[in-house]
Amino acid sequence: MAPLAAADIAAIDHVWQCVLATGRLPAASLLVRERLVRQVARIELPSGPAFAKAMSFPRTKDKLRYALRALPSTREAAMLALVRGLGLPCPDVLGVHAARRGLLPFRSLLVLRALDVGVERGDAVQRLCARAAIAARLADHGLLHTDLNPDNFVPLVDGRLAVIDVQSMQRSRDRRQAKAEMAARLLAEAGDLPPLVAREVLAAAGLVAINDERVLAMATDLMAAWLRTRARRCLQGSTEFEVHRIGLVGVEHRHRGDLPPGRWIDAGRDGLVVWLGQRALEIVERSAPVFVALRRSRLPLGRGCSLFVRSSLEGSAVAAARTAASTAFARHRWLFARGARPALVELQRLRQLQTEPLR
Repeated sequence: MAPLAAADIAAIDHVWQCVLATGRLPAASLLVRERLVRQVARIELPSGPAFAKAMSFPRTKDKLRYALRALPSTREAAMLALVRGLGLPCPDVLGVHAARRGLLPFRSLLVLRALDVGVERGDAVQRLCARAAIAARLADHGLLHTDLNPDNFVPLVDGRLAVIDVQSMQRSRDRRQAKAEMAARLLAEAGDLPPLVAREVLAAAGLVAINDERVLAMATDLMAAWLRTRARRCLQGSTEFEVHRIGLVGVEHRHRGDLPPGRWIDAGRDGLVVWLGQRALEIVERSAPVFVALRRSRLPLGRGCSLFVRSSLEGSAVAAARTAASTAFARHRWLFARGARPALVELQRLRQLQTEPLR
């Protein structure tokens, strides 16, 4: 990390004090991405633009995950140093801060210099080739990057491709396995190319043999697992959903935010199927959700479920929505059960749908 001017150090310290006090970046920051536990924003330092990544740990699972490992800012800074040491373009680290309360994680902040971003060049094959070359170089030096989403790479004005997010990167003792896994991840993300063409690109980069069927199977499993994780979020606390306890054995799942004007309706024992089916419609068919929340008992012999609907919906519309959701659950049951799943081409199509607005 290069020495910083006193004015930059003071500005970064101000950001850190704000994150320490509130768990959020300063209000003047231009948010780029926000999740339940993480914020990324563009900030202005005296020396120029930078990006700040702040993370807090409100959930027990997040606290336990980082209880015995380096906090995200410290870990990503170390990985960026390794990437830069290989001669690959990546952001300069300007500031690293991490705080614990006792043994548990509390706050994390990483500040990176903004890159001189250019215009993306080349067709889909050339773009995949550039990412595959980076993955092969990482694997050759014992590194495994498990998040090769195209959003984690940016083109620079000089035509090179830079890596901007290496938080999920880790060391690997088996370089051959690292190449196979990264090839599978790149294949899973290459939804704008036929699988055979993508496999030829990955083989040319030295990641995998063209006839290695393991990679196709791994890519299919990875994409199915990604979609299944998104589908199950309706039963977990996440950016989209929150969970509340009701009494000793009751639980309420709801979309984030206050409930709108509406009413609870009895959904019987099929309420959970309706709730999951609605999520399948949202994930696979991009339909806007009708039911805002679900209440159910965690006991095997509980008294059934209740669904919350907006006051603007009439009885016939509610009945139609329940039927559509139940049918969708049966049609897309693979989202909630292990085993059979669609082919990679279909999974890639569903992956691309996740960036489109709901209708």
